[in-house]
Amino acid sequence: ELLGEMDVFPQYGFVTKKFRRIKGPSHSPEGEAVGVGDDDGWGVNGILGEKWVTGAREASAFPVEWKAGDVIGFAIDLVKGQFLMSLNGSWDAPNGLVYDIDLEGRASTGVYCAFSGIWGGLRWNLGEVDFA
Repeated sequence: ELLGEMDVFPQYGFVTKKFRRIKGPSHSPEGEAVGVGDDDGWGVNGILGEKWVTGAREASAFPVEWKAGDVIGFAIDLVKGQFLMSLNGSWDAPNGLVYDIDLEGRASTGVYCAFSGIWGGLRWNLGEVDFA
């Protein structure tokens, strides 16, 4: 659940073991911001309407708008190789499938839920309470 003011650059999704975890401000050696989807992974930004995969912004806009107080859910279907997203408990379009993931390729060593941003409040539920 997103709390308070919404971060302008929230990138939420999944990464592989190759993702470069950086404490504090995250920038590449070239000075570029590095978040979920900028490195080895798949990310979405529901504020700017963007999808990211391994540093490349998808040409098609991400059609879901997030706002403070929304409950955003993420799932990986390990049988179909899909990254799925829900908004306020709905997996129906335009939510649902975000990316097809090659489980035999980059994701063969596993995928991990990850969150990045510049500022804002975020609370996550990994099953401690009922999901929305």
